[in-house]
Amino acid sequence: MSRDRHAGDIECPLNSRGSGGSARGAILLVLADLLGRTVAAPTQLPAGLLAALVGAPYFFWLLHKSRRKA
Repeated sequence: MSRDRHAGDIECPLNSRGSGGSARGAILLVLADLLGRTVAAPTQLPAGLLAALVGAPYFFWLLHKSRRKA
């Protein structure tokens, strides 16, 4: 049984790929932590800041892509 689509629904392309999205998120955080520790040594940049620099543009790209289809 298919779900009814509503005007404001956003379809995520990662839903049908199982845990691939979780693995990519974990890898993103590990790389952000690693970069945060090494780029500005001896100080550290927060991993959340570096992850947001990559994750926010990707989220807005997904949002724009899903709105264009509708």
